[in-house]
Amino acid sequence: MFQNRLYAAWSGANGDQRMFWSSFDGQNWSPQQVGIGGGSASGPSLAVFQNRLYAAWSGANGDQRMFWSSFDGQNWSPQQVGIGGGSASGPSLAVFQNRLYAAWSGANGDQRMFWSSFDGQNWSPQQVGIGGGSASGPSLAVFQNRLYAAWSGANGDQRMFWSSFDVDRRTVVLRVNNWIADWKLRSFSDVPLIGTFTGRGIDCSRGFQLPPSAAMPTSGPNVVGDAGWGQVEINNSDSCQSWVRIFAFDFDVQPFKSIPGVKQIEKVELSYKEGETPLNSCHTLIWTQGGTFAENLRCWTNGQGDPEEKTEGCLYLRVPSVNWAVQPDRSLLDLAFHKVEVRGRWDVTDLFRRRVEPGLTPPPELGGPAPQGWGFALAGVFTDTSQLDARDNTRCTSRAGDIALEVSFVVVPPQSGGVPAPPR
Repeated sequence: MFQNRLYAAWSGANGDQRMFWSSFDGQNWSPQQVGIGGGSASGPSLAVFQNRLYAAWSGANGDQRMFWSSFDGQNWSPQQVGIGGGSASGPSLAVFQNRLYAAWSGANGDQRMFWSSFDGQNWSPQQVGIGGGSASGPSLAVFQNRLYAAWSGANGDQRMFWSSFDVDRRTVVLRVNNWIADWKLRSFSDVPLIGTFTGRGIDCSRGFQLPPSAAMPTSGPNVVGDAGWGQVEINNSDSCQSWVRIFAFDFDVQPFKSIPGVKQIEKVELSYKEGETPLNSCHTLIWTQGGTFAENLRCWTNGQGDPEEKTEGCLYLRVPSVNWAVQPDRSLLDLAFHKVEVRGRWDVTDLFRRRVEPGLTPPPELGGPAPQGWGFALAGVFTDTSQLDARDNTRCTSRAGDIALEVSFVVVPPQSGGVPAPPR
């Protein structure tokens, strides 16, 4: 049932593998329409999820990959491939605990049964473990807050079996257990023309900057770190100094790995609380021309050096290419993350999944995804002082605290061999 109508979808007759659909208003079926994906030998399965009608199927003409599409009441979206590793007969769909589940028997004669779930954006990696196998795959339905599967047996066994699934969904919060701060400073220098602090020619090499304060402590929920960029211009004319800070860190994953059972990762988000780096930790110039004095600078300012609220924050999530703590290479990988919330939350599900479940994807040399890097890093939009000319006083350096990695996952129940349904 979708938008008060009953929908049917099927593949054609007499070898026609195009897919058709029609809807019923309680009295009449609408004329069939063609237009769901690229075709299927076995037809699609349907389910309503997040206010859209979803269809999933295995391909046409021997293509055992599985595809999906969704319908908004007017149009079907372009088909997408990406449900599990393929099926000879296609998947069955059901919605359970705010996720769309698919279950199927394997491709190329593999009669094991697999399952995966969808959060509205991505399908989770396939898991094996429904019963003892089936030649045709299972059907799914939700009953009394459990997801049920029923199927006929494998290898000519025509008995019917069933199993049920009660999701053990959990979330663990991981904390930083290792970090390193990287700070780069560039001083611009001219020969003084008149005086020491008047007119053009301020020589910033004759002053020095106090090192920024280190993050403390080294692990746990109280770790804080500063990252971003800034610059100093003197007398609205002379470039003085520019800097960048990058805060690299990693998390203790043992609380996640120590949980027994097979774990299916659903969502991983890296979060932190972002604010302006405190005045005494931002940037302090110690002038030594014509005397000595210290100048403490604000870290959130506009081009004139006036305080400015950074409503979008200053920090971007990056990934170091290596462990900065043991290798001198300070390069960052070109990986992009979806920002869930301004000033402090990023979706890192795919990267975390590949790191803790490396067997799921091939290595880069075999066509797999990009290198996974080491840990994470917070940086500003500029990551090197060569990108800054200190021609104004804009500064965007932030302090991140309460840094956490929230891992949401399902603990998969042990595999069941299936229970014969009682005869009727």
